[in-house]
Amino acid sequence: MLLNIKNSLDSKDVEVRRTALRSLLQSKIDETERLSLLEKVFKQDENPELRSVARKYYDLFLHKLEKERKNETLFQSGEKKIDPKVLDDGTPDEKVEFLKKLTSRQEKIEKEVLIKKLSEEKDVFVLATLISCLGVLGESQDADSLLSFLSHHDSRVKANTIDTLSLLKKDALCERIIPLLRDPDARVKANAANYLKSMGLQKTMTTLKAMIKSGKRYQIESAIYALSKIKTPESSKLQDEARKLLKSQEMDNYFFKRGAVPFGSAEEDYYECYNCGARILTARNVCDHCGVKQR
Repeated sequence: MLLNIKNSLDSKDVEVRRTALRSLLQSKIDETERLSLLEKVFKQDENPELRSVARKYYDLFLHKLEKERKNETLFQSGEKKIDPKVLDDGTPDEKVEFLKKLTSRQEKIEKEVLIKKLSEEKDVFVLATLISCLGVLGESQDADSLLSFLSHHDSRVKANTIDTLSLLKKDALCERIIPLLRDPDARVKANAANYLKSMGLQKTMTTLKAMIKSGKRYQIESAIYALSKIKTPESSKLQDEARKLLKSQEMDNYFFKRGAVPFGSAEEDYYECYNCGARILTARNVCDHCGVKQR
């Protein structure tokens, strides 16, 4: 298994390397070997998201190894295990300590217990740690349980959620991540940007086009912001089209308020302009939208 992980981490396919990184975090191998491979990823991998995740867990496993060496005698005599019930009635510090031990494989608990705790935990620091823990212990099907935390009020929770989702699942999440590029918190923005970079330009552009096509203002505005950061000829052209669409919506809303498109009117009360398609009151023969006289 270790050989397969090593070979996969050298793959040119970012998704193969992502799967290998998850396997590395979940496998029961020698800690020094794990650290060596993690160090290689965060120093050499071309994908910024994988480098960030590898560095995060390198520090975690290194801390665990240093603690084991420092307390070697204690561990050999059998360190007292933490009762999983600490997640129910422990202090925030005790909960975080237990979750860190779970992540570094020093403790065990059913994954379903952790998923249930997502909706019960009130302390944001514990919640953020719990979400990170699921990045190591969870599976792709657990990603849906985390989506709501992308809109959480705490920036640590949002940032950790992006990290965890990047490990669990990639497909169909771009649309949820793109609006976070405008988040006021720097770490959330950075994690969102790394996520999109890891998806590749083609998949990101496809998602942005779909967001613009939706016609929903908040999605169009988020897409425009993301396109402004990509800076390619295609993105510039698409950004212009999106801005025109927004302007068109503003104009439609303006003429709607003036009565060019009466609210609640019956179908026979208006007809469509042959030039621009706007609705015109049957009593008028000039389009209020484009100004063209009707035939």
